Amino acid sequence: MALRLRDGWPRLAWRADGSRPERRAIDVVGDERGVAALELALTLPLLAALLLGAADFALTAAKARQVEALVDAAAKAVVRVAAETLPPLVAGGQQPGLIGGGQGVGLPPLPTIPLSSLVTLPADVSPQFRLFRGCPGETGVTAATGARCTDGSPPAAFAEIEMTAPVERLVNWPGGLFPPQVSARSLVRLD
Repeated sequence: MALRLRDGWPRLAWRADGSRPERRAIDVVGDERGVAALELALTLPLLAALLLGAADFALTAAKARQVEALVDAAAKAVVRVAAETLPPLVAGGQQPGLIGGGQGVGLPPLPTIPLSSLVTLPADVSPQFRLFRGCPGETGVTAATGARCTDGSPPAAFAEIEMTAPVERLVNWPGGLFPPQVSARSLVRLD
């Protein structure tokens, strides 16, 4: 068996009787043809998974930003409408419009504010909206059970806005790599 060099590549020569010689193991080990194709075949699935994962992450982040912007817009609109419809707090902790002459016997009900009239929502976004009277505390806001909070002040009006939207995926990742939906929540004091 003779090796001929043609264009810098080793080639096997044919025998004189026209048969092809057997390749020895040493010839196969030294042959570097096809190495790039093998490397591409081994790394392409990993690169594709990384690219699709980055694209899915970008879709999730974009949807989260969209939902947060909708919640912010709804909160600003509720504050604007509430400023026009709710009576303001006055000095001394009394609020005009209190039932019982402003002495804290009872509070008037909060106005009904339809969220759909304040913000235009996409069809895939599901909103939850709640107006309530509450008392701020160290651990958050608790719903008021009476006409006065524990510190003696009248309960303030709050709006709680939460929106949830599903995220469309490019790949159905195993193990829940990304959340199937994103949500945003805002709690706003109105008075």
